[in-house]
Amino acid sequence: MSIDRQETKKRRKLRRWMPGHFAVLEWLLETRRPRLVEGARVTGYSRWHVSRILNSPEFQRRYEEITRERLREAVRAKWVRRSLSKA
Repeated sequence: MSIDRQETKKRRKLRRWMPGHFAVLEWLLETRRPRLVEGARVTGYSRWHVSRILNSPEFQRRYEEITRERLREAVRAKWVRRSLSKA
């Protein structure tokens, strides 16, 4: 019995964005080495559910947006510090 990849993708989609998903997002952004066991303990979800959230396309899109914005802010701050130190 083989599982169709499209069917697997359908199962990974979250029905809607819930407040607990923000908790998973915050945990992931604050953790250097994320582990599902730790994420489950912090958020109160099971490891399976944390994994499902992490692998959902919506979560990954939001995570990329936030990390990209944080990177932009870090680069801007670095350039501001450089320009101030040269002045």
